[in-house]
Amino acid sequence: MKKSLEYLRGIDRVAGWVLWINLIGMTLYILVGTRQFYAGMTGTNPHGLAAVGFHWAASWVFLLLPVLIAWKATGNRLLDAGLGLGDRRFGGLFVLVFIAAMAIPLYIGGHNPQMLAEYPLFKGLDIGHPAMFVAYEGMYFLYYVAWEGTFRGVVLFASLREMSAPAAIIYETAVTTLLHYPKPQPEILAALAGGVVFGVVALRTRSFIWPLLCHFFVGIVTDLVTMHVI
Repeated sequence: MKKSLEYLRGIDRVAGWVLWINLIGMTLYILVGTRQFYAGMTGTNPHGLAAVGFHWAASWVFLLLPVLIAWKATGNRLLDAGLGLGDRRFGGLFVLVFIAAMAIPLYIGGHNPQMLAEYPLFKGLDIGHPAMFVAYEGMYFLYYVAWEGTFRGVVLFASLREMSAPAAIIYETAVTTLLHYPKPQPEILAALAGGVVFGVVALRTRSFIWPLLCHFFVGIVTDLVTMHVI
């Protein structure tokens, strides 16, 4: 017991605050931040726009904002949490390679029955109404900012104060994969691979912006495929 207390006292202050707050935030996100929770409380459709918007807002309230506050409160710069472009050359090249490599797998995966049942999250989405489609995807982008800013941003870079780089990547990959449950199986497997790749790229570029752009590409292409637009 004494050794355990000594270990806890020895944890880096920044890492300790960020990771504990993130743990609490993830718990709340799972319990009360889902579309299903909103639908159950209001008696509405979990694939309705209100339920989707509630879920996306929850990603800011429970995930990104708490760890950002903890990061700043412990005297750190946002740039040191990956909030910047970092290595633009490597990041831009990675995005181009990612788009080229993932276009066909996303097209094929988007026709999986589980994916068709899940996406688009808002079943009323219609590309025939361009203003609505652009506004929806813009809000979707903000959701990805919260997700990547949390896990490939603040949490990943805070973890480096207490863990090795491989361990930090394993941690963020584990939690982001678990948070995808019970999403469609192809998406869970993609989250596992993506957690590793995006974590490596975020550390290599010192920025979560490049994983963010790739993740948004996945989201918008998935919507277009499951809507049978492409």
